[in-house]
Amino acid sequence: MSVQREFLLHDADWVALNQVFQKKEYLIEFLLHDASQADAFQSLYQSSELPQQGPSVTLSLLRMLNALTDGMVIAILLLVCFLLISISLLSLRLAMTAAIEEDEREIGILKVLGIPLSKIKQLYVGKYAVLACIGCIAGYLMTLKFGDLFTANIQQYMGNRLSFIHQVIPLLVSILTAMIVISFSYTVLRRFGQISAAQAIQGGISSPSHKKQIPMHLQKNRFLPVNFWFGLKDLFSRIKMYSTITCIIALCTFLMLMPIQLWYTLQSPDFITYLGSGKSDLRIDIRQGNDLEKSTNKIASMISEDQDIQTSAVYETTSLQAKTMENTLETLYLETGDLSAFPLTYLQGREPLKEEEIALSVLSADSLQKKIGEKVTLATNGQQVQKMVTGIYQDVTNGGKTAKALSQPFPHSSLWKTIQIQLKQGIDMVGKKAALETNMSPAKVTDMKEYVHQTIGSTASLVKVIALFSTIAAFGTASLMLMMFLHMLRAKDLNRTHLLRTIGFSQKDLTYQYLTSFIVVLSIGAFIGAIAVHTIGPALMSAGGASLGASSLQWLAPKWVWIVYPLLMFMVNLTVISWLLKSFFSSKISRHTLS
Repeated sequence: MSVQREFLLHDADWVALNQVFQKKEYLIEFLLHDASQADAFQSLYQSSELPQQGPSVTLSLLRMLNALTDGMVIAILLLVCFLLISISLLSLRLAMTAAIEEDEREIGILKVLGIPLSKIKQLYVGKYAVLACIGCIAGYLMTLKFGDLFTANIQQYMGNRLSFIHQVIPLLVSILTAMIVISFSYTVLRRFGQISAAQAIQGGISSPSHKKQIPMHLQKNRFLPVNFWFGLKDLFSRIKMYSTITCIIALCTFLMLMPIQLWYTLQSPDFITYLGSGKSDLRIDIRQGNDLEKSTNKIASMISEDQDIQTSAVYETTSLQAKTMENTLETLYLETGDLSAFPLTYLQGREPLKEEEIALSVLSADSLQKKIGEKVTLATNGQQVQKMVTGIYQDVTNGGKTAKALSQPFPHSSLWKTIQIQLKQGIDMVGKKAALETNMSPAKVTDMKEYVHQTIGSTASLVKVIALFSTIAAFGTASLMLMMFLHMLRAKDLNRTHLLRTIGFSQKDLTYQYLTSFIVVLSIGAFIGAIAVHTIGPALMSAGGASLGASSLQWLAPKWVWIVYPLLMFMVNLTVISWLLKSFFSSKISRHTLS
């Protein structure tokens, strides 16, 4: 896929250029009254004697290409938004729980004074409602200001949005978000109705009776250090409370890893397999109209004599029709050649090995309703032939409706030809590409890494930006929630801390106990998040990619990504916790009556 640019020229400049460049390329465009008849019109055009040398580009193909790029960005943005909302709701629950723990005696006093429970709830919900409204308004204003940063590429190809839609939809989403936050706040405060006024005054909300009694006895401990044992005992006794912060860490890990995995996947050289092409070093595109066959033979001869080239294969692409189950015709782009030279990865079946066999892309197989072992009828200019389907592969090029075979079934003019090249080990690819471009002009020589970059490069760049912001958001959210959680523990564990200090535990001992709990929580949270990205992530991306012809997207990131990024989050959060615990136990703790 080559990069194209269009220029608007004055007539005099056009005349001057016309004297230099003799060859011309004509673009024939049609605007149909009914866009749904595009396939029928395309079949009618191809059955006529009108020019057939160039590829046909339909509106559905344009939308397909933009859906592959911008649609992927939209999908990852929606996923990031969903994760952030989920983290925010868990954080809200944690914040309200911490506030209730601090104000439990004040709550009891208000209930003793006869203030209705609904009024007490309104005191708490009102504060969070105001904060939610301020946050949603700020987010709405930022959307109006910076929203075009993520939609500029979409607007460039698909047109600008209506100003009314541009302003109203973000406003409705902001209002819905605020309503979700307020409703969730009322849900958290339902626990007010489960305790009496006397319990609240005595600190019943955090009463030890609410802890699970775990059968862990210190006298039976033979292997674990005492502080480590106390940390595990506290964790298992309050596992419901610790599970909230574990879920937050897991979601933050998922929020960080998902865009990073997608970015590495888009950058991977193996991503070419989703574009219906085998892995190779260089690709030569030849589209010279009536001179196509002559140019191809000349270039193929030069390649066969080149000692730097290890493997090469010539592929020919034509356009024909295939019959559906309803006996209608659909356009199919058939590529033929030595399919074993640069093999594809097939989702089902295998590559064609005989002349009467054919492989279909996912969208072609779905559209024609064909499975492995069934026959598909190909037609052109009144001629028909049947071929057996032996394989189904992924392809997002040419509208996703393509096929592979060993040879063309009809004497038909080629639309274009491509030559894939694998260089010998140690050959400089950049230098070789430059030499081939000089000798084979005007054929287009493309580095396959460059080919992927031209196809998906703008999307990869935008996903990189999303990954950066998601990583910052994940680290910031995790650190903030850990600070809030420790702040809640400080209010909750004053009596317990004073008791342990009284019986001889030092500040260092207490720090080790809390660190034990948080090391387990961070490890489990990071592990769950990484496993979710590895299992759920590809399924989510495949769900969106199925409509584009890529129904089985897999992560192509290096293996170290799974370890380095979660480990980095673990180390940063553990450092934050250690610093907070040092500050927590170095501060003066007021004495409370032991209960």
